[in-house]
Amino acid sequence: MDNKQTEAIEALSQDDISYLRTAIDAHAAPSQRQQLLKELLTARGIHRILSRLIEDELLLLHELWKAKTGLTFSEISKLIQIEPDAVELLALNLQKRALVYILKNRKHLNNRLDKIYLHQPVEEILSFLTEEEFLRHAESLISVCSEMNAKTAVDIPKKYAELLQIIFDAGGIASFEQILESSRIDDAGKLLQECEEKELISIHHTPTVPFNTLCIMNEKTLRAFIRRNEGQQLATVNNRYNLLTNILHTFDTISSRGLYLTQQRDFRKADFKRISDALLPMNDHRGIAADPDDAARLCIMILSRLGTITVKKDVVHIDLTHFEKEISDPERFRTIALKAALKKNADDALFSPPYPLPTTDELSSLLDYLAQNEGVDFTVSRTSFILNRLISAKNPKIRFAETGSSPGEKFASSLRTALFFGLVSMEGGKCRAASATKTAQDPSAYINPDFSIMIPPDDLPSDTLYRVLSCTDVTKNDVVMHCKITKESVLAAHKRRMHPEKYLGELERYLKNGIPQNLLFMVKEWIAQSLELSIQECVIIKSNHPSFIDDILTGSLKAAVIERISPNYAVIKRSMVDEVVKSGTKHNAIISLFSTPDE
Repeated sequence: MDNKQTEAIEALSQDDISYLRTAIDAHAAPSQRQQLLKELLTARGIHRILSRLIEDELLLLHELWKAKTGLTFSEISKLIQIEPDAVELLALNLQKRALVYILKNRKHLNNRLDKIYLHQPVEEILSFLTEEEFLRHAESLISVCSEMNAKTAVDIPKKYAELLQIIFDAGGIASFEQILESSRIDDAGKLLQECEEKELISIHHTPTVPFNTLCIMNEKTLRAFIRRNEGQQLATVNNRYNLLTNILHTFDTISSRGLYLTQQRDFRKADFKRISDALLPMNDHRGIAADPDDAARLCIMILSRLGTITVKKDVVHIDLTHFEKEISDPERFRTIALKAALKKNADDALFSPPYPLPTTDELSSLLDYLAQNEGVDFTVSRTSFILNRLISAKNPKIRFAETGSSPGEKFASSLRTALFFGLVSMEGGKCRAASATKTAQDPSAYINPDFSIMIPPDDLPSDTLYRVLSCTDVTKNDVVMHCKITKESVLAAHKRRMHPEKYLGELERYLKNGIPQNLLFMVKEWIAQSLELSIQECVIIKSNHPSFIDDILTGSLKAAVIERISPNYAVIKRSMVDEVVKSGTKHNAIISLFSTPDE
């Protein structure tokens, strides 16, 4: 123990001792000053006291620590850009915290050559980390993720495993507070200090506010934890375009069976269940299917953000007209659906997502990494993602103080979104970009005389499978998918302005036994003989003088008329009511807007 510091703590006032005890949450009694000093000179104690300092005090300590010797008030004044008198106030305050001591220069009347020193034990425990040094640490840990095979790791003593797992889950770099909050161990601070002594981690302090003490794994420790966690996620997941197919099924159900709201402004259970029952499963990274209700809410949310849904009173209206071309091209459809899903806007609570969604930047970070690295283990992907997010933080000062989801949670939401949209697949615990997923081209599907089809999904290109599923009913979804071409499924595709006869023709090259001769004929017959009812929202205009309707039909407003149904009546577009009213006003017409129909 340093004699100067021992004497310094004995010289502190009772008020200073009380403050110090409270600041570091000490166990020592007020009279046990040397015991209090021991508690201060721990990783936990230093973290607690530095957390109470203002930024200029931290900057002063940082300069003293870098200098490795004392600095005069004048030198510090120049280094941290404040007046010498202000330096003196900072120094006196730090002296009351038993961190520094001051040597007066008696040869001068002013204080400019008074000198401040760190107490030797404080200097030894401090380890300030600049932004540049932080980035070097993070980049060295990222390099570990790409050099797993050739390098050695270390054995992890059992007593430190829980604390180190917390740091590993945070990407290999975690704040002291984050570790203490996540740990159930009473002497976590002491164990962290032991981990540093055993060179499993290094402990550093940020010289800025908000202050952080950072625990950073060394390369061998990170490598050991990656190896401990590798292969734990062994599920095989490939959702292909299932989400897009589910969006189509959601449209079909709402447009044909309706979706109504309750008085509590939620979806009517019977309507909502019809949607969730119609959906294909979508698996997360564990191979577990998303809850059907959550999947239904995700589809409805995307349709809402695409601008296809409007709510009038208690009725949900849906219209895919603007996306008729896009839905036939799954790659293009996925692009616009994903862009809509990640829109930064405040949703009506009715159409809020069932899961946290990543930002476009977060999702791009994951996809770019997987595109550059073929077949990356889940654990390595997660660690690399978190470290890259820490490096790219827009405001480095608050990267460990930001509220909201943690980097680990952002990885989870990014991977879930990428999997659900079919942008990423998993096999044997390894994540890979969808473009790297291979599909066989040999005929392997089989169609029966009743138009039921058995399809090994992995043997069809994803876009072909999407188009086939858009005009069939799935009866069993397993290693081999069973679906059936029915009149209802064909008419549903026709209603979306998709082309079932074309898509089924595309399937033929993957069939072992070829398309039945009567299938395409039946498809065309079903479409030709189908009764189409279009229940539209429009406005009926009645004029006691047929000439007014004549004028509309022959003038600039002819596009407003859907159909003239008698000399005095016409059906007009609701969107052009204002223009028709303006025309009537010019004729000095007596206008009754949205009046009750004549009995």
